[in-house]
Amino acid sequence: MRWRHVGFSFFLATGIGASAYLTYTHYMDVDPQCYGIGDCALVQASSYAKIFGVPISLLGLLAYLTILGLGIIAYRGVPPERAFLALQGAFGVAFAGTLYSAYLTAIEAFVLRAYCVYCIISAISITALCLILALEIWKPSTVEEEHHAAH
Repeated sequence: MRWRHVGFSFFLATGIGASAYLTYTHYMDVDPQCYGIGDCALVQASSYAKIFGVPISLLGLLAYLTILGLGIIAYRGVPPERAFLALQGAFGVAFAGTLYSAYLTAIEAFVLRAYCVYCIISAISITALCLILALEIWKPSTVEEEHHAAH
């Protein structure tokens, strides 16, 4: 297994875990536990934690699950053209998530002056996924080579 697949899996699982935990705490109406690192409760209670009443963590979870689905499509023996389109879609989601995470991290730093460790973990995860997917896209022959190597 190539390092990009390991990295992709690691950062995807980490992002899903962080966003799922924050989504859970939101809907269970409990404060997320930051274990002395930051102030997750303050960040999660801020007006920036929702868009039109939908928690950002849920949108993040949906983004990660979309990337997972597209990743499965790309690496499950579909024709190279379809695999490349799936990778492009996953990159688009990761790129949008990276930009939005940068915005939210700036809000934490300059407006709220408080950090949520899970938000930072998610920001790192989505950015790493964006970079890994960019490497996959700019080497489109990789998917085709792996498809042929598997057969």
